[in-house]
Order: sequence, then structure tokens, then C-alpha cells
Amino acid sequence: MKERRFFDKYYERLRSEALIRSVILGMSVGCTVISVLMLTFWMLAVSGTVIGILAGVLAGALSGILSYFLKYRPTDRSVARRIDRHGLEERMITMLELKDDTSYIASLQRADAEQSLEGLGKDRIGYKFSLGMLIFTSFAFALSLVFSLVCILAESGIIPYGKDLLLGGAVRREATVTYIAGEGGSVRGEDKQTVKTGNDGTPVRAIADEGWIFIGWDDGNNSPERFEKTVLEDITVKALFEKIDGSDSGEDESDSANDTPSASSNQENGSGSSDEEGGDNPENGGEGQGGGKWQDKNQFIDGATYYRDYLELYYQYAMGIFDSETDIPDDIKEFFETYFSGI
Repeated sequence: MKERRFFDKYYERLRSEALIRSVILGMSVGCTVISVLMLTFWMLAVSGTVIGILAGVLAGALSGILSYFLKYRPTDRSVARRIDRHGLEERMITMLELKDDTSYIASLQRADAEQSLEGLGKDRIGYKFSLGMLIFTSFAFALSLVFSLVCILAESGIIPYGKDLLLGGAVRREATVTYIAGEGGSVRGEDKQTVKTGNDGTPVRAIADEGWIFIGWDDGNNSPERFEKTVLEDITVKALFEKIDGSDSGEDESDSANDTPSASSNQENGSGSSDEEGGDNPENGGEGQGGGKWQDKNQFIDGATYYRDYLELYYQYAMGIFDSETDIPDDIKEFFETYFSGI
């Protein structure tokens, strides 16, 4: 279009203005969304800082794009009106309205408009922004930063949430960590600790009594030694222990063990005898049951518990400690692996 050719040098300037205005509008919408969401999350004690920021960015980008194409993008008519405001007395808009008119009067009008436009440089068309929109955007941006920081501090436990303030809650500076020992064991270390909010607790270890084994903590942690990291609230955990099967029948088992052949008798025979061989011989029922040779009776702990039933359990427990503790030297690990494999 011939008229468009006269507007080209103004289009670039007005297009830049439209993009800037779209960005400002998008920022105002995005910051408003962030401020509202952060305030809501803080009042309801919800950890949603990341969600609030992402929602604000998405809302701002969408509103900025829509505002450019639906409101701010320059058109021939908007450019003509903008030019006419600089003393051209609607010559440009009239030229657009008569663009399809081939009459002599229309030709004279276009010639007059072109002549008037030659004296108007593109620098005369300055950027135009709403002061109210700039103030609102700056205010919304500042609020979004403040409420985002408030949510981050509340999630970290440094300041209370809004509902806690309304209900009279105070800022928590300390938290209590409590370790409880269940039946069959104890907790070595400081079982009740007062920790500053955000700091780590001190290590403790669960110790099983004789005839019991440690099976884990009630929160799912299976390591006997533990400490709490970045404590933000009160924590209470309990060490769980399990009684070893047969630990109460040691006396009965020891009585029956006396019916088996002695170590010296087995060594003389050169083999591990069964209970039927020499079981009634009083000479075979003496002491010395702990010989190094594999016999039925020296496979029991305290004459009651068959140690092979628990060998694999203790082996897996030791390997679990080696896997979780990185500061154990390799030679120590190798020693224990060799020891267990040789039993």
C-alpha cells in the first residue's frame, strides 16, 4: 500500500514502544499473581514458594503476549493518529480514509499530507508510557519480592507462618530431639537434645542388650548410629529391638548338649559323631565342648542358639554399616569380610 510506505519509519519506533508496554503489563500481572499466592501460602502455612514463582512467571508471559497482539501492536490507523497529534491536523488519518479514492481532490489531499509528513522526523514520535502503570508495576514487583522472602524464611523455620501469628504462635528458635529405647536395648549418647532451629543434632547409637538385636528405628532408619540434620521442629524416634529366638532355653539346651560326645572322643574317632553314639556314656559327657573342630554341639552360642541362624543377619548388618560409613578404612573392611567368610 502506498500510504504504508510513508509510515514505515514510524512503525519501528511504535513497535518498540508496544513491546515495552507489553512487558510492563506482563510484569505487573506476574508480580501481582506472585504476591497474592505467596501471601496465601504464608497465611495457610503451605510450602509453595516454587509453585508461586512459576505461576507468576507463566501468568506474566501469557498476559504480555496477549496484550501485544490484542492491544499494543501498531496498525496503520494507530500510527496515523499518532502522527496527526504532532500538528498534522488529521491529514494522515484522512489520507488513509481516501486511500481508494482516485478523484482529483483526494490526490491533492494525499500530496498535502506527504508534504507535511516530510517535515516530521521519526524522533518527534517519542515513547509514551502510563505513569500509573509504571508505579503499579514497581509496587507489585516490590511486594512480590517481599512476600517471596517471607515465604522462604517461614519454610526455613526462621519466622512463623501467618496463621501461627494470628493464633498467638511465637517464632521457634529451638527444637527438641528425643530418642527412646524400646524393650531389649538402650540409646548411648544424649537421648534428649535441644537444638537451635536449622542446626544439626548430636550423634547417638542404639545398643542391644544380651540376647537381643537392633532391628531399626520406628521412622524407617536402619542404622544404629544416627543424628538429625537441619532440625526445624520437634522430633521423637524410638529404637526397636528383637529378642533372639531360643535365648530363654539355654538351660534346657545345655542339658541336652551333655548327651553328645565330647571333643576328645570325636578327635579320637576322627569324625563328628551323632547324638546316638556315646550319648549314654558318662565318660563322654564332660567339659571341653568348644573344640575347634566342627561338631554339632559347638555350633551353639551359650549352648542354646545355633549361630548359623544369625551369621547371615550379622554379616548383612556389618556390610550395611560399611556401605553407609565412608570413613571406614578399606583394610578394616577387608579384615571383617575375611573374618565373616572364614567362620
